[in-house]
Amino acid sequence: MFGRINKKHIKKWEERKNVEKLIRALGYKRDSDVRKGAAKALWKINPDWRESKEAKEAVPKFISALNDKNFDVRWAAAEALGKIKAVEALIPALKDKNPDVRKGAAKGLGEIKTPQVVKPLISALKDEEYSVRREAAEALGKIKDLRAVKPLISALKDEGYGVCEEAAEALGKIKDLRAVKPLISALKDEGYGVCEAAAEALGKIKDLRAVKPLISALKDEGYGIRTEAAKALGKIKDPRAVEPLISILKAGYKYSVLGEGDLVRMAVATALGELKDPRAVEVLISVLEGEGEGSLSPRSLRQGQSINATYMYTVINAAVALVKIKDPRGAKALFDTLKGKDLVAQNAAAEALKMVKDPHAFLEALISERKRAKDSP
Repeated sequence: MFGRINKKHIKKWEERKNVEKLIRALGYKRDSDVRKGAAKALWKINPDWRESKEAKEAVPKFISALNDKNFDVRWAAAEALGKIKAVEALIPALKDKNPDVRKGAAKGLGEIKTPQVVKPLISALKDEEYSVRREAAEALGKIKDLRAVKPLISALKDEGYGVCEEAAEALGKIKDLRAVKPLISALKDEGYGVCEAAAEALGKIKDLRAVKPLISALKDEGYGIRTEAAKALGKIKDPRAVEPLISILKAGYKYSVLGEGDLVRMAVATALGELKDPRAVEVLISVLEGEGEGSLSPRSLRQGQSINATYMYTVINAAVALVKIKDPRGAKALFDTLKGKDLVAQNAAAEALKMVKDPHAFLEALISERKRAKDSP
């Protein structure tokens, strides 16, 4: 068939759009990188090729590649079959004896996104193999068909946490209100990843029933859950979330090497910017200026204490939030910070003010507006 070939040959054939040789390379047994590269090259070459007779004739080669020992080859073949929209080949492959083939078929069908593939993927949610069920849930989230809502709700109780997580993410993408109560229940799941996915999904659906449970989740022991709950509350934009979010920032910065606490504070600062409530201005200014219990002061920085990236981004997010809220107190704090000695705060203020076309006009307009409000009867 071939002499020895390598990735350089694949690149050359891709550039020359030599489809025939790339298809033949799918069966090159000596090097899995060659097979993977050929599969990826074929579906990148030209969108028009995917609809061609040659593409359809290549389907058996791709199906065969779903059995490959190398994971990357199987994955590339599944993607290729999805790009080719080989529905007739992929649906039967969902019942193949090899679970890797079934998993690859589910992935490929998720790329196709047509109503025809929904029922087979729903059936795959009951596959005996965990990885197939998980891939089917992810695929259904990409397709966003309402027929998948009830089966995905049932999948929230799957014995595999990964399946539950993908089901929650899928429900967040579909955004059907039937999923709200089950997702609220999933906030208390034993698996942290499931809780986080449920919180994220509720933020996408934006139903007010989720506000109180998400506020409660701000006190969860898992920092990832607290982070996703804060993000979700920022997206829902219900004023009930303002004070609970403020209280997190008031607790101050607790130093840690990994910065887990500030991942939460980053999300909280962003959420307060989305809520645009003036009640948050003072605490956001305190974050910008490095105040509060346990904060890193400019003095401690000069003494050599290191800071992590999450701390810096928390300060930046606080500065951005102040711009979004459009309160004169926040605008003044940003300009004062530019004149200060705290490099972290200076950088944050500068980044935030880039959002404003004319920063000085922005400040003057806010101050004038505040004066008019005070003078008005």
